[in-house]
Amino acid sequence: MNLFKKFPFKDKPNTAVITCVHILNEKQPILYVSHDADDGCWQFLCGREHSVEESKIVALEEIYEMDKSIKK
Repeated sequence: MNLFKKFPFKDKPNTAVITCVHILNEKQPILYVSHDADDGCWQFLCGREHSVEESKIVALEEIYEMDKSIKK
């Protein structure tokens, strides 16, 4: 990430988020976003049903770089 660009989230760019292999590997669109108020956990999912094996943890910055439309 360019250090001179303002990151559009209050969370740090390296905040861990939950996503799925369909978004990462198959380049499916993000259709479901969740940000829990109690623990701050983010989820960016494709809308399909998922097994535990299909879940991945990546940095918020990585998801943002893949799809800038998720900015607030």
